[in-house]
Amino acid sequence: MVTMNDSEKMIRTMKRDHAKLLKQFDAAIAECTIGTRTHTNLLETKSKANERHRAELVKFGVVPQDLGKLTKTEYLFVAHVSSIPANQEELEKLLVEQKLKAIKGLHYSDADEAIRTELESDFHATGTHQNSTKE
Repeated sequence: MVTMNDSEKMIRTMKRDHAKLLKQFDAAIAECTIGTRTHTNLLETKSKANERHRAELVKFGVVPQDLGKLTKTEYLFVAHVSSIPANQEELEKLLVEQKLKAIKGLHYSDADEAIRTELESDFHATGTHQNSTKE
């Protein structure tokens, strides 16, 4: 369960109350005859209530002040095409490049290699590579 702080509760209540107000406006507007003074006043009042609500959302930081500057439509199209080597030479070149790229992050040093050869020689000298189940 997510607990909300006081400001989040206040914003949620404000949005809920605004939604109720809009439903009341819509119900009242539906009762009026189109073009009458009452109908026009209700539409204007609903518009002002929406403006006040947006201003409060901006004031609380829920919505950015200038939404037009923050939103922009951008389309990025990316295509990945794998190439197939045309001959043996290109295949060898491609495989070497892939191996070098894979090895780049391994960070082998001379000290590491010395340790590896020492461990390998100890392994072969003790005979632990053979079956150790002899009794």
